[in-house]
Parts: sequence; structure tokens; C-alpha cells
Amino acid sequence: MIPGLTPEAWNGVGVVTVLILVVAYHAIAYIRGWLVPGRHHREIVAAQDLRLAAADDRDKANAETIRIQAQTIAEKNAVELTTAHLLESVRELAQGKAGA
Repeated sequence: MIPGLTPEAWNGVGVVTVLILVVAYHAIAYIRGWLVPGRHHREIVAAQDLRLAAADDRDKANAETIRIQAQTIAEKNAVELTTAHLLESVRELAQGKAGA
């Protein structure tokens, strides 16, 4: 049998000793964050909710920026294609007149 768990070892432990051990355990648990009181928990959750709301707002703004950039790139590509086609046509006309 384990020496610390014998009835003779526990016979000398009184109520005060058990109370001191329980209080010490709770103090350590609060200090290390194993136990979190209700008001602190609500405070932490409220702060997290604010951070999530701010992130949602940022995501909406980022989505709008991305939409505008995609539209701008699409318009730029269309202009480049049109410009390339016009230059190709001008080149063909110039080559046709030079050969004629």
C-alpha cells in the first residue's frame, strides 16, 4: 500500500489542515487561471465579441476593396485588348498601303 494513503497517516490530519489545503488549491487555481470567476469570464467574452465584430467590419471593407480592384483589373484588361487590336489593325493597314 502507498505510505501516504494509510489510515495512520490520515489520522493526524485535522479539519484546519484540510481547510488550508483547499484554500491553497483554490488560490493556486485562481492565480494560474484554472478557475475563472463569472464576472471575469463575462468580461473576456464581451471583449472577444467586440474583436469579432471589428473583424467582421474589416472583412466587409476588404470585400468591397477586392470587388473594386477586380472590376478595375477587368476594365484594364478590356482596354488593353482593344488597344492591341487597334494597333494590329493600324499595322495591317500600313503594311497594306506600303505593299500597294
